Amino acid sequence: MKKILFFKVLGLAALFTACSSEEGEMKILSNDSDVTNELNLQTLNYEHIASMLTDVPHSGKSIILNDGNTKTWEIKVSRDEKTTISGLDDAILYSGRSKDSTFLTLASDYATLRLTHNGQSINYVAYKDKDKMEEVARFYTKEFASTRALSNVNNVTYIYNESTRAANKDIACVVLNMGEIIEAYRSEYEDSSSDCIMPKISKKMNESSHIVTRTPAEPKSVYVVCLIEQGAQLLPNEVSWQMQDAAEALYDISDDYIKLDFKLLQSDFVATGDNADDKLESFRAKLLSIEELAPYDDQMFYLLHYGMWESGILGKAWLDTYRATNARGEFWASGLSAVTAIYPGVLAHEMGHNLGATHVADAEDLMRETAHTIRGYKHLDEYNRYTILRNITWEE
Repeated sequence: MKKILFFKVLGLAALFTACSSEEGEMKILSNDSDVTNELNLQTLNYEHIASMLTDVPHSGKSIILNDGNTKTWEIKVSRDEKTTISGLDDAILYSGRSKDSTFLTLASDYATLRLTHNGQSINYVAYKDKDKMEEVARFYTKEFASTRALSNVNNVTYIYNESTRAANKDIACVVLNMGEIIEAYRSEYEDSSSDCIMPKISKKMNESSHIVTRTPAEPKSVYVVCLIEQGAQLLPNEVSWQMQDAAEALYDISDDYIKLDFKLLQSDFVATGDNADDKLESFRAKLLSIEELAPYDDQMFYLLHYGMWESGILGKAWLDTYRATNARGEFWASGLSAVTAIYPGVLAHEMGHNLGATHVADAEDLMRETAHTIRGYKHLDEYNRYTILRNITWEE
């Protein structure tokens, strides 16, 4: 008998059929006013971020960021109304204007702020529950100790809750200096030049020589099912960062044709094999073996894992296997993705492969081969952008 218990327990079918417009526990107020508010980055906590984001109107909201000293700057935050996340997470995604280089997430139990300012990339992570906040803070301290930094700047610092007693202050937020962390920790990783596989089958294409494309009244909702590998311990905020990077990269090309509906689930899957290629094959084979998933074989499926899948390999995906129309099916639009703070954009990179994007040399491009430094968040290569647009366009 096939092992499908985890899908039944979590109600996967219900997740697929649930209306993607449901708001969950957090209600977004309809307020079209453009209100200016302020976040002090030295006293940041979950409540502060939540209070700024729970009333962001459709037109966006201006927020003043204050570093706690003398510097302030303004960002304009908008909610990502196309992307939904459900299952084990309920995060809502927000971002600033392109020039702001700012990304935020708000879930019922955590909130984050990722920003690049004055040449520094800083991530703020705040959990609502003080015990969970303590656990997350200690995890990051253990993973990214300041003694390995390339300068005297701390990799990880804490913001304490000023309302608690001075002798035993609760941690309210952890601050990650991502630029320093990445420089200190990435030297052990190799490039990703072999992280995609061309399927050994012919492409399922429209046979007509007269293809007419159209812009739908509403973008087509595409399920992106993210399964956590059995035994993997992943932080929810790091998973939602990967999802946000993927959505931002796709919508930068076009948000007219498809929108991403992420489903985050715990699984009993364990990818088997001697290398990442074998593990990708085994993941697809497991998906094919579950009859209940057959109706969704043309959607995107990814297996999530902490760290590398093998030496130097952070992800692996089939190349050019997703099309909005004339879908290939049979779970070819699938891949493996590492989830870790020091590698933003891994899921976005592998999804790019599924959508037809190949590697490029441009250091600022999401599809750059090597990941020794921070990749860009966007597809810059014109041919890759054309290929992705072709694959997400509706045809008649």
